Amino acid sequence: MVDQLNVKVVKIKDKYALDYNNDTMYEALIYARKQIAKNAYSKEKGSPSSNDTNNVFTLCSHVMDTNFDGVVDKNDIVIKQYMKNYPYTIMNLSDNIDSIIFDSPTGMTYITMDNTYPSHGYTIQIEYSRGAYSPTEADEIISYLEELYTIYHLFDILEINKLQRGMLNKNINGVDITFDKTAVDDFKKQLKVWIQNEILKIKPFTPCGANGFGSTSPLAKSIQINKGY
Repeated sequence: MVDQLNVKVVKIKDKYALDYNNDTMYEALIYARKQIAKNAYSKEKGSPSSNDTNNVFTLCSHVMDTNFDGVVDKNDIVIKQYMKNYPYTIMNLSDNIDSIIFDSPTGMTYITMDNTYPSHGYTIQIEYSRGAYSPTEADEIISYLEELYTIYHLFDILEINKLQRGMLNKNINGVDITFDKTAVDDFKKQLKVWIQNEILKIKPFTPCGANGFGSTSPLAKSIQINKGY
């Protein structure tokens, strides 16, 4: 994870001719990734009928890499079962995932568990983040969003004199930067517009059709989608 941060920080500093210290850049990039996970995807949360027990659950494609570890895998999906009555025990079932087929030709993602769930007296809840495209297809947009959110955070947290000293090229995306409060505030507004334009490209705006989590599918061992960043 640290190596991935280093690589991305170097790319952003080179692309935009930035000369801020690495700690500042790491903070800004971590902020960027949190904002992408929060704002750029559709948050999906669903439960199958409490009367059904399945070893295969169905999600809509496309599950996104919300922890930015470079792959889409079971760590990007939260599966819990909740006891319906006192003492309301919560059990995390993520380690009980046996395999996952991501983005199958049916338009769905299939999770195969190590047993049938929910257990007696429990109900299942599954949470994940969904994109309009596969992580690979959305990679360039996500990478650009990382850059925009990182720059926005720098403009938001740094004093104007420090901001100016660390920006070797006073032009970003064709916009000349001047360093007074009004100009900085105006550029932050422009960054928000650019960010929103990119989010509109990858955030799905149609409902997920797998709210019931089906139980029939072709089965295969776990597949990881390598993000390549």
